[in-house]
Amino acid sequence: MKAGIPLKTALERLAAEANESGVGAPIRAAAGSLEQGMSFSQAVSAHKALFDAWEVQAIEAAEAVVPA
Repeated sequence: MKAGIPLKTALERLAAEANESGVGAPIRAAAGSLEQGMSFSQAVSAHKALFDAWEVQAIEAAEAVVPA
């Protein structure tokens, strides 16, 4: 956030770099979910292979504290 890069843009860049490792597609899907209006925690919760339940809960907690 302090870098001034929108989360969707950061995820798209990360996905482009992660294509070789096989995680690019789920990261890109999460970015697309953000574009559709989902919260970040909702977007990543659909990808249980990449994000454990505690990670999603930590993101939810951060979303509750940090104003949009």
